[in-house]
Amino acid sequence: MIFSFDSTPYNMSNTERLGGQFYLLEDFMTRQEPLGAYASIADVQRHTSLSRPTIYRLIERGAFEAIKVGRNTRIVTASVEAYFASLPRLPAKAA
Repeated sequence: MIFSFDSTPYNMSNTERLGGQFYLLEDFMTRQEPLGAYASIADVQRHTSLSRPTIYRLIERGAFEAIKVGRNTRIVTASVEAYFASLPRLPAKAA
């Protein structure tokens, strides 16, 4: 990780400046807390980059298992993992 506490700008291709600090994008993008057994819609959005409407469509189709806790919707994270595991894999490009 690269930190900068002065005003000298670094010109690196895959870095991002945040509050006077530089972070490698790969490190910044992978800083996520692991999900528990149940996750909110917002947590699933953050971890999968799926939109809110897409998540609700997948719940309606039965691809994601969800429960209601009062007014809150919680998704069973094992069902999200199972859904992504069931998707077809793209073949590797020939060199």
